Order: sequence, then C-alpha cells, then structure tokens
Amino acid sequence: MRVLTTKQLAEVYGTTPGRIRDNFKAAKKHFVEGVDYFKCIGGDLRRLKAILSRLGNFEVPSPIPKLASSVILWTEKGCVRHLRQGIHLQQIKACVDMFKKLLAEIELANAASRK
Repeated sequence: MRVLTTKQLAEVYGTTPGRIRDNFKAAKKHFVEGVDYFKCIGGDLRRLKAILSRLGNFEVPSPIPKLASSVILWTEKGCVRHLRQGIHLQQIKACVDMFKKLLAEIELANAASRK
C-alpha cells in the first residue's frame, strides 16, 4: 500500500501540514485508522525510520523528521477524504492524479538510489 506523510500531502494540496492536521482533528470521526491513515509511534516508527535510513541516498530529504515522535501516513483514500467538503469532482480527480504522480516520482527516486 502506498502512503504519504502529512507534509507530503500538504505539498500535494498546496497547503501547510498544520492545516492538514487541523482538518484531521476537526473531522477525525470521518477518518478510519487502518483504512484512511496509519499512525506510527514507538517501535513501529523506529523501524520505519530505520528502513528509510537503510534505503539512503534520497534525492529529497527523508519524509519523516528525525526527531518525530509520531507520524501519520495517509492512504489514497484518506487523501481524498480530506477533500470531501466543498470541492468539485474535477478538483478531486486532479488531486488524485497529482497524488499518483508524486508517488511515481518517489518510486523513481527510490529505485535510482538502489542502483
């Protein structure tokens, strides 16, 4: 399953991570953990950081800050759920397309770093 961090999601939508967090807090009852997002803390977060560190050679900085004590990873469904209110269907499609493009770029960067 492909996911984005809150920071990456904010970049895709042209907003700030704080705005994404505020929207999430305001509508948390509409998001389902394990479907729309995954919250990584403790040992899971340490293992995730270790995996990303072993991949190394990112052309962009690691998507997870070194000192983060938790991170939310958004699934495609969760990314779209952020858009539910007040957005025209055409804008949702554009955002989904942008999400897929960003994921493709991340995959290319990771593949290049493995060579």
